[in-house]
Amino acid sequence: LDPDFWNHRVQPLLQPGGVQLRQRELTEWGMEPLTFTTADGLRELKPSGRRIEVSDANKEEYAQLLCEDFLIGSVRAELGCLVLGFHELIPQEQLVAHNLDAEQLRMLVCGVAEIDVDEWEGNAVVEGSRQVAGWFFDWLRKRPQEARSKLLAFTTGSSV
Repeated sequence: LDPDFWNHRVQPLLQPGGVQLRQRELTEWGMEPLTFTTADGLRELKPSGRRIEVSDANKEEYAQLLCEDFLIGSVRAELGCLVLGFHELIPQEQLVAHNLDAEQLRMLVCGVAEIDVDEWEGNAVVEGSRQVAGWFFDWLRKRPQEARSKLLAFTTGSSV
């Protein structure tokens, strides 16, 4: 998060008495009270946000919504399309059913940077000489990671 945005817009509100201080400042400057709208006041952060004043009771929710808008507000529609497309490939129900955490999901989508030859060999279906396959995997273990990655991409049509 932008340090200036955090230091001047969010953190003061989260301090004890921060909401009251900000509301007093706005009143002194002849401005409207702080409501659930964006930093520029152009969009509501939640339905009917213009009518909801920020208070000590709801300041955490306001700060969360404000930061979320700051980070993705301008690309919300595009991000939504990306998420919809992702869920066409991997349905959300499957993610929930398999209880994947962020690291497991990253590995599923991106693969791993280091190719484990033992894992590759253990999952290989060998039709023919096991001895020749063993020679192949022994040779592969001696190759650098970059060469392994290129070979995997060549044999599977994918680098992950």
